[in-house]
Amino acid sequence: MNSNKNSNKRGMYLYTLAFIAISMVVFSVFYLRNFSFVAQFDGVGQHYPMLVELRNIIIDRLKNPFAPINFWTWQLGIGSDVIHSMSYYGLGDVISYLIVLFPEQYLEFGYGFLMILRMYLAGLTMIFYLKKYEYSSVVNAASGVFYAFCGTLLMFVHPFFANPLILLPLLLKSIDRVFEGKSIKSFAWLVAYTFINNFYFAYMLVIMVIFYFFLNYILIFKQKVNFWNVFIKLGVNSVMGAMISCVLFLPSVIGTLNSTRAERPFANGIVFYPLDYYLKLLKGFIGPVNHLPYSTKLSFASIVIFAIVFTFLNRKKYRVLFASLVSSLIILVLPYGAALMNGFTSPANRWAFGLAFVLTICVAHFLNEIKDVTIKEIKIYTTTYLVFLALHWVHAGYNVYSLNMMWPLVFLTINLMLIVFCYIQRKEKLFSINLVTLFFLIICLNVAVTGNYYFSNKGDGVASNRRQGNTISESIEDQYNGLNKMINDESFYRTSPLAQGATYNLEEVNNSMLRNNREVASYLSVQNKNIGQFSREMKNNQFTMTNPLKQLDDRTVLMNYLGVKYLFVEESEGDRVPFLYEKDIENPKASLYSTDYALPIAFMNYNEISQESYEELSANQKEDYLIQGIVTDRTKDSSSEIQNIAEYENIDFNISDITDNKLEISNDKKQYRITIKRPEDLVDREVYLKIKGLKYIPYSFTERWEDVKKNRVPRRTTYDFFKNNIGAHYSDGYEISFTTDQKKNTIKQYTKYDPSSYDPQEDFLINLGIHREELSSILIESNSLGFYTFESIELISKSFNEEYETQIRQLQDQSLKQIKFSNNQLEGNIQNNQDGYLVTSIPYSSGWEIYVNDELVESEKANIGFLSVYLEEGSHQVKFVYHSPGFKIGLIISIIGILFWVLLLLKPITNRKKTVAEGDSKK
Repeated sequence: MNSNKNSNKRGMYLYTLAFIAISMVVFSVFYLRNFSFVAQFDGVGQHYPMLVELRNIIIDRLKNPFAPINFWTWQLGIGSDVIHSMSYYGLGDVISYLIVLFPEQYLEFGYGFLMILRMYLAGLTMIFYLKKYEYSSVVNAASGVFYAFCGTLLMFVHPFFANPLILLPLLLKSIDRVFEGKSIKSFAWLVAYTFINNFYFAYMLVIMVIFYFFLNYILIFKQKVNFWNVFIKLGVNSVMGAMISCVLFLPSVIGTLNSTRAERPFANGIVFYPLDYYLKLLKGFIGPVNHLPYSTKLSFASIVIFAIVFTFLNRKKYRVLFASLVSSLIILVLPYGAALMNGFTSPANRWAFGLAFVLTICVAHFLNEIKDVTIKEIKIYTTTYLVFLALHWVHAGYNVYSLNMMWPLVFLTINLMLIVFCYIQRKEKLFSINLVTLFFLIICLNVAVTGNYYFSNKGDGVASNRRQGNTISESIEDQYNGLNKMINDESFYRTSPLAQGATYNLEEVNNSMLRNNREVASYLSVQNKNIGQFSREMKNNQFTMTNPLKQLDDRTVLMNYLGVKYLFVEESEGDRVPFLYEKDIENPKASLYSTDYALPIAFMNYNEISQESYEELSANQKEDYLIQGIVTDRTKDSSSEIQNIAEYENIDFNISDITDNKLEISNDKKQYRITIKRPEDLVDREVYLKIKGLKYIPYSFTERWEDVKKNRVPRRTTYDFFKNNIGAHYSDGYEISFTTDQKKNTIKQYTKYDPSSYDPQEDFLINLGIHREELSSILIESNSLGFYTFESIELISKSFNEEYETQIRQLQDQSLKQIKFSNNQLEGNIQNNQDGYLVTSIPYSSGWEIYVNDELVESEKANIGFLSVYLEEGSHQVKFVYHSPGFKIGLIISIIGILFWVLLLLKPITNRKKTVAEGDSKK
């Protein structure tokens, strides 16, 4: 036992030295060339600002430990629940809390340091798990390195994606202790931390732990232990852990179930992946670090190929491991399996960290037994090697010099040579060196080269695609050329850049919460479903599940309704500014525009319309009604007439080269043009293109070939076409742009094979902006080859009349006065001269409580997604107070769970005292 303990410790020391050396090779490019560890898009746009905000929250809590908990923030989008928004990004991640140790000027360095720390801890916990096998220190260290530098960890776009690799070995180690009859007193807290750390990965980890438990019981311990004893022991501790976590876990789950992602078709409706995915999988196992389709991150040291074969050859000896490997491979190739692991939603293989764990165990067993390799096994390994080379040669287009696969194949060859040497060593004793040590060195060199290739300019150059170090904080402050600092306004307001404008950058959206801009856009994985429903109802062309509002497609009414008072506009975009916005501040690069027609956050409205009547309106009419009245589920009959606050006109036009409402996009023709018969009819009007029933049928393989053959092609082109298109994936997603002389707008339909953004739509409303001069034509363009059919296309012009301005002024006069804000509440006074609704632009949530004259009243959802309250005639003091749904009951459950754990902990002590007392009494 002591020998095993010492071997495990030596393995950890050896692993630590190897990790430091490999890290210097892999990550040196970041320091030598001053690149930021923060990845583009999700890294800059989500993880970094969320980490900075988490640091601010922790520091504020340390300074004011007894201050109320902040459940709501007004700085993220149009308002957001803090727990719902941040729990996915590390609100419960203790490692992220270490960011408080880094001064503000070193936050980017701290971001990278914590990511590398997570990688190190992942390998360390793996070695801790391997302790039960009593393997040598070299085998343990090699396995730790293999695990720590797998593709899932090297591709650190999402830092917290590393956490499940740390937790999984610890959870499974606890299961082993249950079967061994050992104490698992700390298991409840491990379960609690798993749920608190990240609810998304907690779901996957629970499935893996349950599978591991039953697999071990059925295949190993069925005749050795009493099922109910171990099941109850594990179950009680698991339930206690889940209870302890409820204070954060329960609100997180409620937020997810009420998010824009909650309603999605299972596995996006696909039964099998396209052939292209299966062809890439083989290469993905040992190839360069890369995003395979469907969030599949593999890329292991080349030894994994032989370790997999070894496990199949020894399936009777390692039955649990073999069953785990086969199950993982099945899930890897079936969309339904991925969707199951992804919470019954899209087929995303983010569960593949579990496969990394399984493959690491395969490698450990392989290395431990390689000294006993037989000639029969060598023949099988050699055959596997040759088949792999042949398949790769075909998939690489018969290019043996494919650089990105050269090094993985070199290391695969070296590993095969070492296997042969092991056999020779066993027979002839020619070498004095321990060949397992050579395997360890080759694994270290393999992952070092793979990682360096991924980040270096000589390889994939990922590091050079990131920003210069220590520049992100500066860009947060200077994104709008300092215009955001020039706003001197004490009232509540919201801001936005123009849609698809030069000042808009998806990476910078969430930074508004650090600048206190209150920008309407927010880029989050968990978004309030009510805001998503509102955006869909308005046919907001910019809607996505992770950013449901964006810039509201620059639609005047929507921007006024949501209180967008200020616009950040690049100088070249001045002619695209919506109605009623005027230039306020100008600097050399951009200008600040403002309007007096932005509605306040809360105002009285006395007109109602039923949901049924509302549904009969067009999207433009629905947004117009937001200014006139409200729609609620309670109103059964329309109590007010819809007035015309804008004039609409259908514009006559022709589309060139189109028959039977069908367009074809080919290599020869990628453009169509809408010609407007009376261009003067569109001057000083908002112009909309309304498309109904748009469907896309991508070219088949045959149609693509026919398209290529339209022009005479050389033999080489024919060869390249067949090489690149046989088995290729033809996306059913598309992108179409509509361009005028002033504005370009785009509709984008994500493919059903996209695991994150698939959201099928057929009806679109596209804002082509305001045209100060005559608009004669609109250019339609797409690079998505295939056929487009539609039921109808309408060109609509919209002009506002005086009634619109009158309605706006009236609502402003009927607004909540003397408003006071805090993080969790809003309060003010209102004088209403008749019964009606106090309508807000606050996203609706069951977490809101409304007090009218200090009396709790019922809140309602109005206008599809917003908070409102019915007020009788009179003078009222109104207070809105927010608590995260589920927090209070979650806190109670957590306290009960802790008390249960304490009682369970004290029970043995109580029993011992009772036994001693009984013994003394007998004396």
